[in-house]
Amino acid sequence: MRIGIKLFNFTGKAIYPLLLGIFLFLLFPGKALSAGFTGDISLLTGGQYNDNIFLTKTGRVGDFITLVEPSLSLFLDSRPLTAKVSYSPKLSFYSSHSELNETGQGVSVEVNTSPAQKLSLVARDDFLRSNMIAEQILVPGIGPIRERSLLKNNLASISATISRIGRFEFVLTGSQLNSHIESSHSPSDLQTSTVAGSARYVASSRTDFFLTADSGWYGFENAPAARSQSYVAGVTHQITATMSSTLSGGVVFTEQGEITHNGFTGQLRITKRTERGSLSAVLSESVLAGVEDSEPLRARSASLVLSRNLSSPLTMNITGSASRYTSLDGAVVRQTVLSAATSLHYRLTSLFSVEVSYDFIDFKDDANSSNDFYNNIATVSFVVSYSKKLLNAASTIPKAP
Repeated sequence: MRIGIKLFNFTGKAIYPLLLGIFLFLLFPGKALSAGFTGDISLLTGGQYNDNIFLTKTGRVGDFITLVEPSLSLFLDSRPLTAKVSYSPKLSFYSSHSELNETGQGVSVEVNTSPAQKLSLVARDDFLRSNMIAEQILVPGIGPIRERSLLKNNLASISATISRIGRFEFVLTGSQLNSHIESSHSPSDLQTSTVAGSARYVASSRTDFFLTADSGWYGFENAPAARSQSYVAGVTHQITATMSSTLSGGVVFTEQGEITHNGFTGQLRITKRTERGSLSAVLSESVLAGVEDSEPLRARSASLVLSRNLSSPLTMNITGSASRYTSLDGAVVRQTVLSAATSLHYRLTSLFSVEVSYDFIDFKDDANSSNDFYNNIATVSFVVSYSKKLLNAASTIPKAP
């Protein structure tokens, strides 16, 4: 059985949304001339203690790391066109292991426009270069991080939304993911192309029904390409004024070489919102591309996310998750990852803030227990931020003589 096709063949650089933005400026020249610009700059400095910088089971080595992260964001408001460009180098200096010093990179570009009353287009590109496991595990779809590595990850996507034709809404999305991992193993490369479509039906003010279908192609460096298709149906229901739920389920088909699999994919999400914050619980099962294993993985996870405003300047975030990754045939990969993170953010003034955070990661490999490790990371950081409107929309329009 042959399923899916390779959908894209571009490298997923931030240039693609940028080129789209230039095209849209040419499409709406009058709007471009009446644009408003805002710039945000910030500087994060701090210290971090990591008790297992090499992510090993035995012979654990800790070190103190100095962090410096300047960032710059530019916002453009030229309705119906809006755009945002952000750049942040992430410098880390190890106290006792200077050979690990690294300059990470974070770049994001997003362009939004509405060329018609019920049509909206969004192009986005996100690039991350990082050797910090606390950052790497947050990358969607990356799978388990088994050892210290350098990750270069780029995700480009374009989506079109047709809103409220009667009670229906339609979304079409195409994306390209490029991942490169450098570790003690040989470098691993992954290219993933995906196209997805969804339809949502608004049954009432409290209930929506939706259908989604997607097709993906996984290109591995040292293994045959894999393909997948999934079909999912679901419902979103507003249980009370402050509580909502989403339940979805369907089937996923995968093929790699001559081997095919099919199985369940789905999610249950319950969210409780209050005036001071929110609490979300999620159970999910899906199929991910196994970057280092060159094989699609079945991922089952449970997570809890709490966000709460303790006082006017003080906010708290707590997350916890348990994930199980297995090969689709259950033979090669059988790994469990437990993670927890908590942070307190205190805004001293409109310009200055301080944050204290703690991350914990526990990795278990049933196939090879020598890969097991756990990691504690404590961070204190200080942030200076400033926002300035660089150009008012009205001031850019020349007055008539």
